[in-house]
Amino acid sequence: SAYPGVPAITNDDLLLERAMADYGQSYNEDVPVFELPRAPLLSVGALQHLLLVGERPFTVGNSWGQAGGWNALFDRFFFSGLTNEVALPDVGAGQPLPNTLLTVLPRRPDGSAVTALDLRAEVADGHAAFSSRYLLGRGAFNLNSVQPEAWMAVLGGTRYGANDRFTFLNATETTGTGGDAPGLPMTGPMSATFFRLAQSAGETFKAQPGKAGGLSGGFNPTPSVVANTHLFRCGLRVLTPPELSALATALAGRIGERQRLAGAFRSIQEFLDEGVIEQAIDEAHLNAGIAEFSSQWLTQGDVMTALAPVLFARSDTFLIRAYGDTLNPVTGELEGRAWCEAAAQRLPEYLDPAQVEETPPAALNPTNARFGRRFKIVSFRWLTIFDL
Repeated sequence: SAYPGVPAITNDDLLLERAMADYGQSYNEDVPVFELPRAPLLSVGALQHLLLVGERPFTVGNSWGQAGGWNALFDRFFFSGLTNEVALPDVGAGQPLPNTLLTVLPRRPDGSAVTALDLRAEVADGHAAFSSRYLLGRGAFNLNSVQPEAWMAVLGGTRYGANDRFTFLNATETTGTGGDAPGLPMTGPMSATFFRLAQSAGETFKAQPGKAGGLSGGFNPTPSVVANTHLFRCGLRVLTPPELSALATALAGRIGERQRLAGAFRSIQEFLDEGVIEQAIDEAHLNAGIAEFSSQWLTQGDVMTALAPVLFARSDTFLIRAYGDTLNPVTGELEGRAWCEAAAQRLPEYLDPAQVEETPPAALNPTNARFGRRFKIVSFRWLTIFDL
């Protein structure tokens, strides 16, 4: 041992032997706090684990990220999941991207087909290439919604199916490592799950019964350990349907109140900096009696880890309805009426394709500065009075 009077490590199979003696060896006292990614990130919300010198832990996505402007990351960046270690999907055959909430634009502005290699190209049209020029989002949700039912639906998208439940590690006290036994089910079919440890929650597990206070059971007790380690050992928080409903209702109420006072949120950064999700969690009393900032203490950042890929401050697809009628010029009577509906979609390219998609607003030519991105009509139909 490097320390006089302290014995050497006695069991190097343990994840953490903090006391290097018989006491403190139980894995029940190991507390995972942060995680390193095991696979490509798919959510900007996962950056809450990023070490930012001089900042509080879990800065990205939480309200205290306001001071350093860190929540602007949600408006500026996204993760496709395409890295050099990930095989390119067969775009032509319809294979999905690792981030299944993104879809590939079928055609370039010149009409040629987009290929998987385009998504990784370093140079395109003589400029530095960005995959965003070829990608569209699907399943997007406007964070300015004031409908509790809509928030209930998007938050509930984190549910596991009845036959596809999340399982956590069923380790033994002998080793405290993986592969000891099959996983144990954690979630019910209607439970919503929000991960603190989005990629490594399966490697953590609840402390054994009777050891929530940190005592090591079969080893010598350690009364000085007072943390409820079972609250840290599970890398996700499960919300029951009533809890989920309370959160959705509180969120819709907070957003509606803000819109009445100051209008709609213009960016995700505004939404996060004001701590709207954080306030709704508090209003719904979801963290009552839970150790603060354990992995069971639900934070705004945890919710954003799940929602970041689908949450936006505005929509890129619009439903437009129009009405017209005809009056008899002599009698002034109404002789005919018509209603129509069109869906318009905003595309990545500018109206004037001479400027590439990544051109910043300050550098746009007069045409693109005035009209912006190109729109196309993706559907049109005539309506009857019964459609209104």
